[in-house]
Amino acid sequence: MTYRAFIVDVFASEALAGNPLAVICGDEFPVRQRMQGIAAEMNFSETTFVRLPARDGKYAVRIFTPVREIEFTGHPLIGTAYVIRRFLGARDRDEIDLETAIGSIRVSFERDADGAEIAWMQGPAMHLGKVLPHDLVCESLGLTVDDLDSDLPVQVVSAGTAALMVPLESADALFRARLDLAQHAALADQGIPKLVYLFCRETRQAAHDFQVRFFFEADGVREDPATGNGAAFFGAYLLEHRPDVAAGFDFSIEQGHGLRRPSLIRLRGKRLADGIDVQVGGSVYEVLQGEMLDA
Repeated sequence: MTYRAFIVDVFASEALAGNPLAVICGDEFPVRQRMQGIAAEMNFSETTFVRLPARDGKYAVRIFTPVREIEFTGHPLIGTAYVIRRFLGARDRDEIDLETAIGSIRVSFERDADGAEIAWMQGPAMHLGKVLPHDLVCESLGLTVDDLDSDLPVQVVSAGTAALMVPLESADALFRARLDLAQHAALADQGIPKLVYLFCRETRQAAHDFQVRFFFEADGVREDPATGNGAAFFGAYLLEHRPDVAAGFDFSIEQGHGLRRPSLIRLRGKRLADGIDVQVGGSVYEVLQGEMLDA
């Protein structure tokens, strides 16, 4: 069976920036072991597999890191929806519905005030979990209590996957941080995820609102150049802990500069009578397309 293959850059302002993603498309999914091998070969944060054509209007998608299959993550779904719309016969559709392990996720396409196309992913139902004392996470991050923002909590947020939200006082603390898995082991034994989303209000550009880094475990520690699910979790976290933004926000988030993959993630949200509405958006650039041999 022939599989079409694409590489796109998500949350980028130009090609060869943002977070790269491989998208593999075919009439059926390869066997699981093969999908895992392909994701390891690509060695991006994630690789997605799409079953064509859509069934009941939804495209089935599976997501793999280099070492495991995961249920939900952001930039792969945005990039996958872009590939489907741009290259796989859905150019006339402004909304793409993706069927994932946690249910249907919609990605919509809009033009911003400058005319740039933005792909917006609707955030799934999210759960705000355990709150940790600030001093409990410092050692595993190489930081002190004074480096953390005392006005906001350290908290787990989840939707299929989970991440630990860590508020920091400064960009200096942000760029000194690292994830020590040995030090984190005691927390992991308590169910705290090995995915850490660190953020601060100090940005490179005054027009932007936050600067972030995201660490995760995949045969060692890796850092993500741009993180969509972390941004969605962050939106739910802000709506819980920042009453001043509950009526609605539209934030710009910087990420990836230390990796030489500058990224810009858009985050908008608001509190509703029966819950919250969180959307994560960004631009996508195509880099490569071809065929996967012997998939």
